[in-house]
Parts: sequence; C-alpha cells; structure tokens
Amino acid sequence: LFPNGNAYDPSTGRFYVASPTGLFFINIPEAIPTQSGTLAFNATNADLWQGNYYYINHNSDDLHRVSFNATGHMVSDDFIANITNNRLAYGFGDITFSPDGLLYLIWGNSSTKDFATYNLQTGVYTAVLTGSASLPPLSNLSQITF
Repeated sequence: LFPNGNAYDPSTGRFYVASPTGLFFINIPEAIPTQSGTLAFNATNADLWQGNYYYINHNSDDLHRVSFNATGHMVSDDFIANITNNRLAYGFGDITFSPDGLLYLIWGNSSTKDFATYNLQTGVYTAVLTGSASLPPLSNLSQITF
C-alpha cells in the first residue's frame, strides 16, 4: 500500500490509505486491507472530517470529498473547490482538519512552500506562512495532524 493519503475514522475504527488512486481501508483490530474504491485522482494527502475522506489532487489545488456507505466502500468522489482559484498547483505535504472544520495545509514545490488554511464554508484560502522550501522554518514541514 502507498504510504500517503492516510486517514483514520475513530467512529468506525477504519484506517484509510491510498495506493495512489486505489482507496483501501483496514478495520482495526483485524488489520486486513479491503479495497474501498478507486479515487478520481492521486491522493498524496488526506484527512477524514464528518465521516468523509478529503484529499487534494497532487500538483493541483483541487479539493475532493469522498463519501462512503455503511460498509466503508466509496459512494462518490466529488470535486469541492479549487482552493486557490487555480493560482497554485503545488505537490503536497499533508492536510488536516481542525475539530471545527478548518482545513490546514502544508504544501509546496521545489522552491516555495506554504503553511495555509482553507475555510470550507467561506471558500477563503489564507497563507499563514510562505517561504523558501529549502530554508527554515518551512523546510522541515511536511506532515500535520491534530
């Protein structure tokens, strides 16, 4: 399995992982991978929020929401938004949701990296910190979680 696009849903005990467009889940504690479905794009980042799997297509700003049925299998992979209105098309580090639904992102390319937020309700992208991908403090950021 691919080591990116990982997300855990504590309400179901399922750990989701992408490979790179195949989406699998592992029921904890059985630890047996089951294919959930096929993603529309390559998920190199992911998080679960309100029972849905969110990811941003690699080298784009396209946010997708994947919904599931009660058995953990994919029902849909829906495009939600171009979070920067197609201004940025970065490769990815990671995404995560705060408990209140604010999306946090660490992403960039070989020269620039952003630590940013995206508000699903308002559609506002905010770069909290932008800078060189090779210089601290952004050079060491690649994963994020709450």
